[in-house]
Amino acid sequence: MSSSRLKTPASFEDLVQSTFSESVSNMLGQETWKAISFYFDVSILANEPEIFAGVLERIFGGTAKALEKIISETLIAKVGASIEKREGYSFHSLIMIAKAKFLSSVSNMTRSPAGLGNTGSGQ
Repeated sequence: MSSSRLKTPASFEDLVQSTFSESVSNMLGQETWKAISFYFDVSILANEPEIFAGVLERIFGGTAKALEKIISETLIAKVGASIEKREGYSFHSLIMIAKAKFLSSVSNMTRSPAGLGNTGSGQ
């Protein structure tokens, strides 16, 4: 079993924020990330990706699409989802797919396997 135990983010919002930070820092530099995070509430990305995409477009113009692509690809990879043709999906859709996969994996981790093989009837 190759289930490596990485530190799981406390919430999907935390995962999205760290992914955004990583993506912006890698693409535009750490100083740009610091400026964005100072002036902009990154937490809306996880819950309001369509609003976030609009803000990105106003700030970065054409570069916003490249940022959206990097953010969504990184996020999809981090949650372990697999999407063959990402071009057919909007930024909002990709964030929602990642959220569903994240919530599914968290749900699977919280289920207790204790009941397997034990009916609890004492017989």
